[in-house]
Parts: sequence; structure tokens; C-alpha cells
Amino acid sequence: MKIVFVHDHKIRRDILEGKFYTDGKLTNELFQRYIFNEDDKIFAITRVMDIESKQIGKLNLVDQQNVIFNPVKGISPIDIFLKNFIFNMKVFKNITNSDMNIIRLPSFMGLFACLISMLFGKKYFLELVGHARDSLIDKNSSIPKIFLANLYSFFTKFFTKKASGVIYVTQYALQKDYPTSRMSAVASNVVIHVSDRAAKTNYQLSANDCFKIGLIGSFNNHYKGIDFSIRTIALLRNRNIITHLHILGEGSLLSEYMKLADELNIKDLIHFDGILPGGEPVKEWLDQLDLYIQPSLTEGLPRAMIEAMARGLPVLASDVGGIPELLDSKYMLTTFDEEIFADMISELVTDENHRSLCGQKNFVKSKQYDFSQLEENRRNFWMACRNTVEKSL
Repeated sequence: MKIVFVHDHKIRRDILEGKFYTDGKLTNELFQRYIFNEDDKIFAITRVMDIESKQIGKLNLVDQQNVIFNPVKGISPIDIFLKNFIFNMKVFKNITNSDMNIIRLPSFMGLFACLISMLFGKKYFLELVGHARDSLIDKNSSIPKIFLANLYSFFTKFFTKKASGVIYVTQYALQKDYPTSRMSAVASNVVIHVSDRAAKTNYQLSANDCFKIGLIGSFNNHYKGIDFSIRTIALLRNRNIITHLHILGEGSLLSEYMKLADELNIKDLIHFDGILPGGEPVKEWLDQLDLYIQPSLTEGLPRAMIEAMARGLPVLASDVGGIPELLDSKYMLTTFDEEIFADMISELVTDENHRSLCGQKNFVKSKQYDFSQLEENRRNFWMACRNTVEKSL
């Protein structure tokens, strides 16, 4: 079966060897969920960034033999759909002669793929991994950007309703705003393997230990709450509560965040740790933390947060997207107020028993998202989608 997969993800391409790498979102393991026969071929339409060999070390190689990357030219929507439209239409033409189209939303390229599928009478199936409107705006967004976000959300809702099948990463949050009238299923997009025993069992801090807080997120937009977190660390220092914030990620806003830390005189407390390959390196990074935070403006179901829970870490987060499906209300921020967030962090900093109870409870919850627990749901859904397609061929 010829399968076309579409998403805005920026795949990395080694300019010398032509091999493809990912920062952890589109892995071999992820593509395997769509493959049922040896002769299945997946044509992945993504964006692409060319890199040098020296930049490969912290990325994951994607060398699944059934996957062929067919990236578009350009990064921004203007580059993709205006400047390079003729070239990219040749790429998107794959959608018209595929057997099965799998599209991950929210995604500008994904919406275009949905449109082409509808125009040519092709069945398409969606993975809905986040809220379209909230992924584009924050509290500082201009009126034109808010209008664009609402339009983006409108078309996401339209194409979700018309899809032949939708698999959601949340139990109810995304379904409320983006319902479908067709076949649907629930399975988090998280791909983790939870150990039988939590990695973190000792929550005691010695007199010489610094309290380490972690956050994982892209620096290409503000919706991971990194600036909010930095301001909270500054507020804690003003209260004589010294905590160190370690941030794993990369993106265009790095200099902005570094400047903010400098202006607040907490450069020594904010650590930008770059990126790491998925798997053991990230686990080892998490195991050095005392607390994980995810004060996002929007989320689907945050993989990084579940990974932290699976290591036995206490977690504080905002009550957006699917996060309420993961945490008790007392561990969720309902308003973006640094004073309130600082209070929540302070309670965990000063109470070892509280950290332990929270961390161990999170570990138990994370078992619901173990790969083995979710894979059956995913495979059953994608098999049903294939059966739907085969009946129509």
C-alpha cells in the first residue's frame, strides 16, 4: 500500500550523505505504527532543514526502510505556498495517487493536504495532536494574528469533521473543540517505555544540593511558557529561594530568553541545555531534576511531561489541553500569575515528603501511556482505516 504522511515537522537532512534526522517527533518507531506489510511504502511530506555532519550528534537517525522522505521547498507558509508553489505542487501530487493519506494536525501543510484529498475524492485520516487556535496565539498576539488563528481553527474543525477517521491524543479535550462524525479512537501520541520501577526514589536534598527544575520545549514560539518560567525563577530568588531552571530545546527565541534572564539578574540560575537525542540521553537529563514544569499556553497531550512523570518526578503544569487528564488540580496553574506559580514551586522545594508522594503518583499514572498499553489501540485504529480504504479500492 502506498501511504502519504503529511505534517509541518522540520526533518533534518545531512547535506553530505543525504540521510534524514529528527529531534524526536518523527522516529522510526512512530512510522512503524502505519506499516502492516513489507511492501507498504510511506511517502513523508515534511519541511526540511539541511545540516552539517557536526550537528547530527544530538539527533535521531530516521532510516526505516519503508519510509521515503519527500520534503517541500521552503520553511514558512509564504515560502511553501507562494514562492515555491510550482515545485511543491509536484510534491503534494503524491496525495492524489496514494492509497491512504495520513495527516497530522494542527499543520498548515496538513490543511492543504486535507483540501487536496477532498478535491480528488481521496479518503484521509487524521492524527489530532494539539489545538489549532491556541498553537498560534498568546496574550501579546495582534488582532490580525488572532483572526488568522481563528481561521486556522475553523478549517481544522471543518476537515476534522469530514475526515474518514480521527485518532485523538486526548481523552476529551480536543474532541470537544474538534469533533468528528466518522470513525475515531483515542491514543496518546506519546512513545515511551515505562520501567517497572520509577527511576527516582530518593527525593532528599543535601545541604549542598541546588534544587533543579526542568522544562522541555521549542524556542520557536512563546506557548511553552519559558519566559513565564524565567520570571518565576527570578521571583523565587527575591524570596531567597534559590532554584536552577534547566531548559532542553532550541529555536529562534533563544537570544530573547537569554536577554530576559540577564535583565532579571539570574543568568546563573537559567541553563539552556540545547537538545538531546530521544531515549536514554533525555531520561538521564530528567533524572538529574527535582521538579518538572510545563506552564504551557496550549498543549495537546505533552509527551515531555509524561516522560518526566515516568521517571518519578513531581510535576507542575498549566491546566490546558489534555494536561487535566494527567494531573490533580492542585498541581495545575489556572492563571498565569508568577506569584501563584512561585508559591506552588516553593511548597515542593521545602517539602520532601510532598515531592515523593507527587512523584510516585505521577509514575503510576504514566504507566497508562506506556507504549505497550497504547500500541494496541493505535494498531486497531490504523487497521480499521486500512480496511476502510481497501474496501473502496
